[in-house]
Amino acid sequence: MHVAAALCMACLFSCGDGMDREAEIAATDSIADTDAPRALALLDSMKPRMAGATEAEWSLYSLMRVKAEDKAYIVHKTDTVMLRLIDYYEEDGDKRRLPQVYYYAGRVYADMYDNDRALPYFQKVVEMADSSSTLYYKAQTQMGYIFLYQGLYEKGFNAFSKAYKYNKVKGNKLNQADNLCGMANCLQRMNGYKQAMQYFQQALTLAREAGDKSYEAEIIGQIAYNYYLNKEYAVALEYARQALTNVDSIGARPIYAIAADIYNKVGKEDSAVILYNKLYALDDVYAKHRASKRLGHYYLERKDMAKAAVFLDEYDRYTDSIQAITQTETVAKIDAVYNYNIREEENERLKEEITTDRFI
Repeated sequence: MHVAAALCMACLFSCGDGMDREAEIAATDSIADTDAPRALALLDSMKPRMAGATEAEWSLYSLMRVKAEDKAYIVHKTDTVMLRLIDYYEEDGDKRRLPQVYYYAGRVYADMYDNDRALPYFQKVVEMADSSSTLYYKAQTQMGYIFLYQGLYEKGFNAFSKAYKYNKVKGNKLNQADNLCGMANCLQRMNGYKQAMQYFQQALTLAREAGDKSYEAEIIGQIAYNYYLNKEYAVALEYARQALTNVDSIGARPIYAIAADIYNKVGKEDSAVILYNKLYALDDVYAKHRASKRLGHYYLERKDMAKAAVFLDEYDRYTDSIQAITQTETVAKIDAVYNYNIREEENERLKEEITTDRFI
């Protein structure tokens, strides 16, 4: 599929300015799914030829760029482009693109840690997209993570479960593994360590079958943390060491955090400090929050007041940031209103059916 899309793109570019520009842009959609850097390069090369483009062409170009950036793990820090895209596609654009627009609006707000604005867009996707579409499962997965991070574990488990059922039918092993880990994390937060372990082990088997060493390491790290929470420190340490052997930049945060906490618990403080420093160096507010607290206390115990003060001040600063991100009550209300509206719509539909039946 990837080769076919690339050949199609090459053909479109070779046709010159006489070719439909919108078709050229749309061709990057499928490329972004498998090779985001290539999709971005193609969009960059197309930009000089966008002079005189229509609003429809510019809007599609902008949407494809947001998608490719998201797939390439480029964090969005502003919603300016997305607001314009939402306005255009709701008012004048191709309405078939709306679920995709809403999904990436949710992703942009998730990047900005603005969960109470992200959630309604994912809910719109679930409402509009066909339950057999990729966007449906992706939106359910994103909702699962929002609920998980906001402490709404039962809601998170239900969302991940719906995504898992979709991916099981499709046979996508890595997506199934991701959904199983999400379900396991929700159970773990509710002290269901034994059941969580069963889901983690299923996820690990799927990751190994898919041959993804990096994701395998991430799951092993989560298994280590599950043993750690259950106070099985020796087993946790063994799994943590396994996880560290295949860590990459994307999965680094959870593995460094988990392994560092385990090393700290079993008295291997030097190893823990190395990992906390690596964790602190990551460009992630949660990583810096966790690491700054541990490092602050580490230097405090060693009477190094200057370093301790720096890290504890940082910890206070990142605590404020995370408190601003955590909007559990707001997110719960948004979801409750959404579910109430769905129920009301269903009630109205049933009433209409009953009325029609009586008339007949």
